[in-house]
Amino acid sequence: MKFSHSITLNASPEWREHYLAYSHLKKLIYAIEKATLGLDQLPVDHHDLENGTLPPAHIYQGASLETPQADSIRDEAPSEQTPLLPAGMESVTAVGKLSLQDANDFFERALDEELDKIKNFYTEKELDLLADVQALINEIRSVEKYEESYLVGLSDAFDSSQVPSLHLMSPALPPPQVGLESVREEPLSYSIACGSNPSAASATTTMAFLGSTVDATKTSPTSSASESMMEDLSQSKPSLIKRATTIGPILHSSNPNISLQSSVSPNATDRRRVYSENFDDAIGMTPDASRPGYLTFLIWSSKGLRNHRQRFQKRVIGLFVVLCELRDYVDIHETGFSKVLKKYEKVVGAKLKHSYMAKVELSYPFLNRTKEALAKIIDRVIGIYARIATDGKAGLALTELKSHLRDHIVWERNTIWRDMIEQERRRETIGLRPNAMTGDALGLSKFVPIKIGTITLYLPNVIPANFLVILLATAVLIGIIQYRVLPTPEQNGCFAILIFASILWAFEALPLFITSILVPLLVVVLRVQRKNGERLSAHDAAKQIFSDMFGPVIMLLLGGFSLAGALSKHNIAKEAAAIILGRAGSKPQWVLLANMFVSTFSSMWISNVAAPVLCFSLVSPILRNLPHKSRYARCLVMGIAMAANVGGMASPISSPQNIIAMANMNPPPSWLQWFTIAIPICLVIDTCIWALLLLVYKPDEGAAPPELYGQEHFSSRKMSCTQIYILCVTVATIGLWCAESSIEGIVGDMGVIAIIPIVAFYGTGILTKDDWNSMLWSVVMLAMGGIALGKAVDSSGLLAFITDIFSPYLEELPLLYSIALLTGVVVIITSFISHTVGALIILPVVAQIGASLSDPRPRTLVMAAALLCSGGMALPVSSFPNMNAISLEDPTGVPWLRVVDFLQIGILSTGIAWLSVMSIGYTIMTVIEFG
Repeated sequence: MKFSHSITLNASPEWREHYLAYSHLKKLIYAIEKATLGLDQLPVDHHDLENGTLPPAHIYQGASLETPQADSIRDEAPSEQTPLLPAGMESVTAVGKLSLQDANDFFERALDEELDKIKNFYTEKELDLLADVQALINEIRSVEKYEESYLVGLSDAFDSSQVPSLHLMSPALPPPQVGLESVREEPLSYSIACGSNPSAASATTTMAFLGSTVDATKTSPTSSASESMMEDLSQSKPSLIKRATTIGPILHSSNPNISLQSSVSPNATDRRRVYSENFDDAIGMTPDASRPGYLTFLIWSSKGLRNHRQRFQKRVIGLFVVLCELRDYVDIHETGFSKVLKKYEKVVGAKLKHSYMAKVELSYPFLNRTKEALAKIIDRVIGIYARIATDGKAGLALTELKSHLRDHIVWERNTIWRDMIEQERRRETIGLRPNAMTGDALGLSKFVPIKIGTITLYLPNVIPANFLVILLATAVLIGIIQYRVLPTPEQNGCFAILIFASILWAFEALPLFITSILVPLLVVVLRVQRKNGERLSAHDAAKQIFSDMFGPVIMLLLGGFSLAGALSKHNIAKEAAAIILGRAGSKPQWVLLANMFVSTFSSMWISNVAAPVLCFSLVSPILRNLPHKSRYARCLVMGIAMAANVGGMASPISSPQNIIAMANMNPPPSWLQWFTIAIPICLVIDTCIWALLLLVYKPDEGAAPPELYGQEHFSSRKMSCTQIYILCVTVATIGLWCAESSIEGIVGDMGVIAIIPIVAFYGTGILTKDDWNSMLWSVVMLAMGGIALGKAVDSSGLLAFITDIFSPYLEELPLLYSIALLTGVVVIITSFISHTVGALIILPVVAQIGASLSDPRPRTLVMAAALLCSGGMALPVSSFPNMNAISLEDPTGVPWLRVVDFLQIGILSTGIAWLSVMSIGYTIMTVIEFG
């Protein structure tokens, strides 16, 4: 809807009804889509769609119109209790499908109506404006000729011997008898050939001012403004007499060397405007041979005539604004036709844009000569304003005129991060919120008095759960600090911070990133860090913790977000995914598999936080044409969510938990090592979940809308130079990440390589400052807080203490059993709390335990645990993909999925992920000696 918003916000309020009915055309496109699929009928007239008179044409599978069930539906009056679909009828049979040619004809009729409306309005408005411009020019000529004629009369009476007494001249000196009717009117004198195009002939009348005189009734120079100005001009005799003493000798002199510049004082020259014939030509005024080559007009410089001059200026400003709005009217509709035709081709799958845009370009408002003529008229108006207001300075005139234009609102294409933020605000943030200053934000506005002896306490009648969790976490923090439970104060303080943060993270009593920001505060205040066995001072601890928080891993995260932003903003990710889906056919099982692989692949590069947003937008043409409670729709939504969770394992930047895992492995694995381990696991898990979804939902048993995905929906287009540049930077960056171990002596760390896409995209304007600001900074802060907590747990000695407790129990177990036990605990925990929070709490402990085993394999243990952080899929709150899926609604506003869907599919998918990591993943890590 962004372009429809652009039309609404940029439209001239007086012309609103003459703009393209973009929203109506979009509704028409979706109605045509349903008709081509055989799901509905089109009205005879497209206006019936807007009026809500579209005849229903739903025919349900399994119940013909002659069945008693169908008869009861037909006879019953609809009510709020009437179901949208009869019981057991969840599929739609495609009947009476509209051909693409008929669809094109129907849509083209609607477009023709809009095009005629725009052409007629433009033609009428253009004629009115051109007449107004001509009338203004004629009035300016009139007042200038009046002054000029008056001065000529004064100079005829000039006598050089009486120069000292000229100022005593009788004020009753009559002005020269030059009537307005004697002022010669010159037409605007340039023309544009209409050419041989048939459509140009009809445009001749609307362009008449370009080759002939405009109707005299519309260009009469005798307006109240000009007459009043002439009257005041005739009263300004002292100034005119003084001026006559200056220019009189020039007007009557035969000496060609005498000029105005040599006779007028420098100050007078600065105050008055000097015109030339060339300047007259620039604004379309034909120079008068009777007027001197250089002449200064007091009417445009005299302080006494300022009010009259301002009236002319306001008229010029008004004309300039309306002419520019007319120019924008053409531009916005050229874009509008292009966008609505692009939308039509994408949704319906027909080809119409190329042929119809050629028709639009031949329409009168969109002809190049029409645009050029309008531009010349705007230039004339700028020249007129320069003549009367800015001392002939066209650049200054343009600047002043532009200051009166309305700001033009431009919608930029969003990055995936902006779309996610918009969804989050729409889902959670927007709503009526009480005033926080009164305590209502915490639900503490109503208090109940409680008397204890002579003391009266006011306690809130209702205490919200979040407030109770915060009180509990704070009480635990203070209790552990007050009553030491661990040997050293550093370990005890760090344990208190760990429990405090874990409670707040697990129950999300505060926003996750706010809890992360509290971590460095508590680490410094409680002085839990040590160095060489000595407790750090608060000053040293602050320097140490902040240097730990912003490390190479955070730069890697920012680089990954930048890649994702560029790929999504310029439609590369969407077009690549769409091309794959376009080859999946229409059978539900293959469409499901293709969407799952696209979801996993997208998660590799734009993270599994953002990939579901992209994938759900790709399948929206399927979902909006499926009936309520369709098993196919539920299967598709669940498959994308599960595959996005799996995609969180696929690359180091595919999920925040992988970034945290990289920070807990020393040395961190290369990209090539990560791909070697993760990609086979992802392929196996996706295939198994696909088979599970087919077994549970049986989407192929119900008839889905046929041929939703044809090649025409996702035809590949030629890539732009910007898209090629983005791909080159992306491939180069990933290549350097994969080869980081070979070039470590040059780049030092993968975080340094991550600077390349940031500079390459933001430095060239591909991504903007707004894109940078809309990045998921909450995730960045969450990762920084997790790193700070991990470093504190290690530095305080708490990690070693915990390891000493668990190591004796794990040393006797085989390595595979130890890994299976620890990863099992991880996958259970991360099913109940978010994957990222689970990684923040668990991975530092897992790394230390892995290092203390009889066969030390800390990297293997952390890698397996990190993969299974993404494998916890049992609940809607387990991950970002699950939360996106549960919030997705059908056209009636009912969520496609329920919690039972996640319990049914998610628990089994979690088990599949755990078995795959323990079998395939462990085998690969052993073979490559991952460590």
